[in-house]
Amino acid sequence: MVQAMTTEELLVKRETLITRIADAVKRTQFGDRSVEYATVEEMERALAILDGQIAAASSTPTKRCLLIQHSNG
Repeated sequence: MVQAMTTEELLVKRETLITRIADAVKRTQFGDRSVEYATVEEMERALAILDGQIAAASSTPTKRCLLIQHSNG
């Protein structure tokens, strides 16, 4: 069974992935696991997934903005 990562571990993984994207490195290693990405777009999708996992792990609510417009027209 795969154990859930802590928020701190996810943040480290996120920073590593951001560095790899910036350096255009398509292969990275996290501990004893390695990942090879085909494209930058694939790495960006992985980053979006990580952001979702971090938000869920830290119980950060999704910020929403509501714009109400009214016209007397």
